[in-house]
Order: sequence, then C-alpha cells, then structure tokens
Amino acid sequence: MKAVSRITWLLLLAAAGCATPQSSSDYQQYLETSVSPPALRETASPVGVEEPVTLSASLTLEAALAAAELTHPDLLRARAEVDAAAARLDASGRLPNPVAVGRMESAPFDGDTTGEAEYVAGVSQRIPLGGRLGATGRIQARERDRASSLYEARRREIRAGVHGAFAAALYAERVVATLASAVNIAETGATIARARVAAGDAIPGEEARSDLERIRASLELERARALREQATLALAAAIGSPGTPIASLDGALDSTLEIPAIESIAAALDASPEIEAARAVIATLQARAELADAERVPDVDLDLFYRRLEGENRNSFDVGIGIAFPLFDSGKARVRAARAEIAVAEADARTRRAELERRVREAHFRLSAAIRAARIMESEVLPRAETVLRGAESRYRAGDASLAEMLPLRRDRTAFELGHLETLRDVRVAWADLSAYLGLK
Repeated sequence: MKAVSRITWLLLLAAAGCATPQSSSDYQQYLETSVSPPALRETASPVGVEEPVTLSASLTLEAALAAAELTHPDLLRARAEVDAAAARLDASGRLPNPVAVGRMESAPFDGDTTGEAEYVAGVSQRIPLGGRLGATGRIQARERDRASSLYEARRREIRAGVHGAFAAALYAERVVATLASAVNIAETGATIARARVAAGDAIPGEEARSDLERIRASLELERARALREQATLALAAAIGSPGTPIASLDGALDSTLEIPAIESIAAALDASPEIEAARAVIATLQARAELADAERVPDVDLDLFYRRLEGENRNSFDVGIGIAFPLFDSGKARVRAARAEIAVAEADARTRRAELERRVREAHFRLSAAIRAARIMESEVLPRAETVLRGAESRYRAGDASLAEMLPLRRDRTAFELGHLETLRDVRVAWADLSAYLGLK
C-alpha cells in the first residue's frame, strides 16, 4: 500500500501543476501587435444593474438622452454582449489544460495483485500547431470589435428615437398651447358677439355662430391634449421606461440647425458603426479561414509518466508523443467553406453600404426640404396671415366686417401656426434620422 500512497501523492502534484495554464507565444505576440477596438462608452451603472429612473417635471432633451443611455434594455443587452465578447477574448488563445494520468498496469489476477503491478502517474499535454491559438484569439478580437460596433449603432438608433419622440412630444405641447390660445380668441369673439347682439349691431345668429366656433375650438383642444398624452407615453417608451410619467418638457422646436453637405455625409458614412460591424464580420470570417487552415496541421500530444515497477522494486519513466493522422479528413473542405463565407460577407457589406447611403440621402433630402418649408412659414406665411387677421379683427370690432368673414381668417391663422409647428417637428425628426447614421450631435 506504500506504493499506492506514493502514486496518490504524485497525482496530486501533477494536478497542482495543471492549475495555471500558459498562453502560447504566437498569441502573446498577436496581443502585443493587435489594434484595439473602438472604446465602449462608460456607463453610470454596471451591466445587469438597472437603476430606477426619475424623470424631472420639466424634462429636457439632454436628460431624456441620458436616461435612455442609462436604462434602455436594448443598450443593457448590447453592453452585456460586449462584456461577453471581451471575456471570450480573455479566455481564448490559451493552451489546453494538461491531463493528469494515473494507472495501475500489468496487475496479475493470481498472486500479489498490487505488489506485482506497475504504477504509472504523469501528465499529457496537447500542443496545438499551425498558429491555431493565434487564429482563435483573432477571431474573438474581431467578435469583440463587432459587438462594440453593434452597441454603438444601437446607441445611435436609440438616441435618434429619443430625439424624434421628444420632438413629437414637444410639438404636441406646442399644438395644445396654440389651440388653447385659439379657444381664448373664440371665447373673446363670443363675448363680443353677445355684446353686439345686445346693442343691436348684429343679428342673434352671429352669437350662436360664435358659440359654435368656441365649442369647436374646445373640442380640438381636447383632442390635442389626448394626442399630447400619447406623445409623452411614446417618449417614455423611447427612453426605455414606458411606465414613467412625464409631466412637461423643456425645450424648443425652432433651434438653428446647419445642413451638412452631402459630400461630407458620404465620406463620414464609411466610419459609421454599421459599416464597422460589417468589416468586423469579414475580419472574423478571415480569421476563421486562417483557423480552418491551421487545423489542417495535426495537434501534438506530449506524454510524460513516472512508472513504478513494483515487482522489481525499481522506478522508471515513460516519454511519449502522439499525433493525429489526417487519413479521412484533410480539412480542405472547411477551408473552402470559410473562404466562400468571406465572399458572402463582402457582398452583404456592399449591399449594406448601398442601403445606408440611400437612407442617408433620403434623410438629408427630408431635412433640407423641412428646413426650407419652416423658413418660408416663418418669414413669409405667418407674418402675412397675422397682418390679414389683425386688419379683419379691427374691421369686425368697428362693425365693418361680419363674423362670417372673421371665422375663416381665424381658422387660417391657427392652421398656419400649426403648419409651422409641424415643419419644425419634421426638421427635428429628419435631423434625428440623419444623426442615427452619422453620429451627429
């Protein structure tokens, strides 16, 4: 039994030697010369920890964007995928763990079984050849690059969604304010109409008509308030907290925006995260092709054993080497498939590039058209509509114009103002769509 104790001790020693795997030299060299991927934006909370969101009573666009980046579930998921890819990169490129081996050999059935047997203890280490470890590390590095690029692309999409939802909610608030002003004007008109009827300057029908106009304006205001509630719900959903109430917004629709030149947009498109993600896919497949080519070189198994010849009371050792013989699978088919997948990814990248350019040009066109319309409404339409309405109001108060002439002009003035707000909203939404592709601020 003394020999058994000795073998047990040797096995424990061999297992202790297996506790710290070593990296291959070619992979270490790769890590020293590889290019780091785009840096992941720092977040206020770690992955998987969602802090409660508190939106202020007067929510600004900056606060809405900050809340979305902190708690939006899609961004939490994307950040977790980046962390997982980084962890896989850390775990890649290492030698396989050695295998501890302990055996009792040549034990006779008759006689002293344990006393005449041979005891073997040692380790077996597989050595991958052909640059396989370096190729594995490059695969995981490119996967991390792709995850980082997809995270940035999704971050831009969410920010653009918050931009658009904020513009729509702000537009709804401005519509409510405009229609509330129209209600006040209608109520004032109804008061004037009642006074004129009482004075004998107008027929009773004008009083009834002014009351109908006041009721119509009030109903439009109620519908606008309902739409504003829907817009704020959509904004909370875009932020990633659909159950969080938003009391009011703090912002302006009519801030100045500069239209970027289409040439600069086309140049910046190649640096967009979606294009970077497509490049990372191609690089990953190229590394997989390298790995498939490296796997054609068989691995080598190195064996080192201590042998106890109990019958002869002697110690000895065994050294062995094993190598797979590629008789049935040479690996050529895997290399050919990997190269074909690279061609598919390159074609997909070209298609994606063309689609992105189409969307960017469309967003640029919509932005340019919306800005032109907003400027025309602000500089030409609204001033003229205001002048016409003020003249008609003066004539109406003087008794030189009827209510039938006044009401269409009031409605037109309100409609023009709502149209102006709509063009400002369209500007913001088009800008948000463009920023999603180009990372504009």
